[in-house]
Amino acid sequence: MRYVASLRRGEKAKIRGIRGTALSSKRLADLGFVNESTVEMLMPGSTCIVRINGTVLALGTGYQTVVELLTGESLATSAVA
Repeated sequence: MRYVASLRRGEKAKIRGIRGTALSSKRLADLGFVNESTVEMLMPGSTCIVRINGTVLALGTGYQTVVELLTGESLATSAVA
């Protein structure tokens, strides 16, 4: 399985689901992390910055490892060196 934490800068992928507690799943869903949404990694790190549905958000390590991505469904990357 692949998670948000594995995305490189500029890489996009579709969300498969959330593998956290009911509370963290609801919180992430409220922020737009729902199945088939596209997430883009803007700045990887222990606190990463991502874009989802036009909104830029910071995610701590705990949240990065519960957002599961569709494998083989990475979108075209526009990686920034």
